[in-house]
Formats: sequence, C-alpha cells, structure tokens
Amino acid sequence: MAPVNMEKRGSLRWRRRRGGTASSPPGRCASSVSIASTDPCSSLYTNDGGGFDCNGRSDRPPSLCNLFLFDPLHLRSAELRRERLLALMEEESGWAVDVNNTSHYGVPVQFTDRFHYTADELAPYRNIGDPEMDEVLDSLSKAKESGGDCGAFDDVVALAAEECETGSLSSPVLHEFYKHYLDVPDWVDFDQLQRGIDVFLAYLPAAACSLFYRSLVGGFSIPKIVEVLVATRYIVPSSLTNSENAVRSEQSTERDRKRTLERLVDTGGFLACVFAPSSEQPNERTVAAASLRPGGRGWEAALQVRVLHAKVRRSLLRSKKADKEPAWDVEQNGVPINQEDMAATLLAFSMNVLMGIEIVCGRPLPEEEQRDYLALWRYLGWLLGVDTVEKADKGQIVSSNAVKGGTMVPIDPCGPRKVSADSSDQLGREEMEDDPIIHANATLESMNKARANL
Repeated sequence: MAPVNMEKRGSLRWRRRRGGTASSPPGRCASSVSIASTDPCSSLYTNDGGGFDCNGRSDRPPSLCNLFLFDPLHLRSAELRRERLLALMEEESGWAVDVNNTSHYGVPVQFTDRFHYTADELAPYRNIGDPEMDEVLDSLSKAKESGGDCGAFDDVVALAAEECETGSLSSPVLHEFYKHYLDVPDWVDFDQLQRGIDVFLAYLPAAACSLFYRSLVGGFSIPKIVEVLVATRYIVPSSLTNSENAVRSEQSTERDRKRTLERLVDTGGFLACVFAPSSEQPNERTVAAASLRPGGRGWEAALQVRVLHAKVRRSLLRSKKADKEPAWDVEQNGVPINQEDMAATLLAFSMNVLMGIEIVCGRPLPEEEQRDYLALWRYLGWLLGVDTVEKADKGQIVSSNAVKGGTMVPIDPCGPRKVSADSSDQLGREEMEDDPIIHANATLESMNKARANL
C-alpha cells in the first residue's frame, strides 16, 4: 500500500474547505458541494454593516462572513416566495393586488385568499380522520365479531397482502385498500423521489436539527396535538397523564426516558426504511426509490404507520371516563390524528426541513431540489392517509382519501397548488401557477396562523 502524502492530503482538505473543485458524491445532490465550497464573500446576501465588507476590511474572521450577513428570521427564500406569489396574482388579475401583511413570530407574512387558508377553511378538516383506513378497521372488527380470522388489532397490512396474493375476497374493503396503493398516481416519478431522498441524505445533519428544533419542539407547543400524546402516554412524562400532584419517582423518570427514546427510534426506523437503498450489494445496479415502490420496505412501513395511527384514533374515540362519558373531547380537539394535523406533520418533515437547511447553510437550496424533496413527501403523505389529489377526471378532482359523499377538497399540502372547490376554476388555471414550494409554504403559514389565533 502506497504511503499517504500528508502534504497533498492537507492541501486537498484545505481546497475543499476553501472551495476547491470537489465533485458531489455519487447519488447526492450537487448543491451540497456547491454550498460547502462557496467562498464566504460570494454570499447571496449583501453587506448589512455588520462590521466587515468583502473587500478585505474586516474585524471578524472571513469564515464568519455568511453567518453575520444572514438573518434566520428573514429567509431569502421567503422573500423570493413572496415576490413570486405577488407576481402570480398580479398577472392573473391584471393589476396590483392587496394582501394582508402581518408578522408571525417576527417573520413578515403576506396572506392571500388565493394561496392561503383561513382558520374557518381549515377547521372542518379537524373532524376528518382517515376515512379509508377507518373503514378497513371497522370492517375487520365486524368480521372478527362474526367469527372472522382477523380483527382491528392484527397485522392489517400483512393480511391485505395475503388477500391480494391469494385472490381471496373475504374482506372486499381490505382488498380494495391494498389494491389502491399498488397503483401509484400518474404524477409519481420515482427518479424524482430518489432525487428527493438524495437531498435529505446530503443535508442529513441540518435536516435532523430542523426536525428536532423546528418540528418536534414546535409541534409540542400546539395544545391540540399534545392532547393525543397525553392521552396515549406516548413521549409525554407520566406526571402529565396522572393526577397533578403525582410524585415523579426515579423509576417513572427512567420509564419516561425509555418511552421517549423508543418513540424517536420508531420515527428514525420509519425514515430508514423510506430512504433505504435498493440493494445491499454496492456493485449491483440500483433502482430509483426502490424502497418506496409498491411492495418495498418504505412503502410497507408507511402503510404500517398509517394503520397504527388509525388504531390510536379508534381507541381514543372509544375510550370512556369513570363516569362513562367519552374521554376524548371531539368538539374541543377534533378527531384524533385528523387531516389538518396529518397535513401539518407532513409539512414539518418537508417544508420545515427545507427552511431549517437554509438557516444552517445560509442560503436556500435550488428550487428544483426543493420541488424534488416536496414530491417525495407528497408521495409519502399519499401512503400515510393524507387526502391527496390523484387525478382530474371529466372536470372533477379525484382524491385519494375523501369522505364518501362529502364535499371537502383535499389540502394536499405538498401538491402543486391550493385545491379549489370550483373544479372549473381549478382545472382552468395556468400551468405556471403549479408551484409546490409556494403552496407548501402558504399552507404552513396558514396553519401556524390558525393555531396562534392571529
């Protein structure tokens, strides 16, 4: 084995740190290397008088240039989205438009009827769970009461796979459910989903920080979401689930820690299945997003998570207090794990992560990579039971998980646009308005505003 030239090795390390010609790793997005290799004085942001300029006069180390030029509360991507949003509306109407300018946690936000949701528009989604999976569990429960083979707390996904493989029709509802998700919508591009996976893996440390500090901690500040965690005693201290005067013992503290760790490991395991490579053999040709194709590990894991959520929802709605009154307050909290909460969670893993990466890196990702990442989570949301537009058929929007006979249109949080209840208006929009970045961000802003009661 040839000796390592330490001088050359150090030089290569310096070039990478200072912006050399290193290419992106195989299977990773090019922007990760681009951001890492950018000269700090070539920032997208202009000098704000923070004590230095890029002409050589500085009272701070040059490596901190981007850090002090960048204000995490005023993201450059947010400015670009607002500019594009206004341009779209002005082009559509033919004149300047008025928007509702406000400040949300110090961040300027422009609310519009075209792209945002009002609190009244979002409220009905809190009363909708997962109609498709809820019907499956109801059907299996009735079958077990009649002497059937499977009940609501058995391995529903495995039973569905067995029924489809054998051609059995003992449970038509279960058979149709599984068959539904074997046939992916036309908008699914597995090459694009693989690019979305590459974005997550390339920025994994920043994405992980964002998921913890922006999504997990932020989500725990929402009382109606925390109610589910308290009721299920999942990732919540036992003192909150017992009487207010409960004494926390050493054993209960350790038990809470283990429960919290198990919950986080469960989520990490799900992500590992979703982003798993197509082959364990490095020399074999890989298939794009193989784990997410029907029958893959990630595809099956998403359906398993969906079944778990449906079981929790069913259990909470059936639980009773000591006085036989319902333990879950539907009027106050809505249905457990409802469509609004699921859409918000999807945005926590998608749009929130993109913003977190921007905060860490000091500039937004290229829009194409953002769209690839949103497309990945749109597909995962479809599998997880988030009502999603599948196609437009004869002037009607066909969604994946609508209430039978209902009139609610899907939120489709990572989709191309806000879905209109007027199908003729929806289908007549120009293709240039199909921008999942704007729609996802506007939906997230709408949900944040509704929860903050601004």
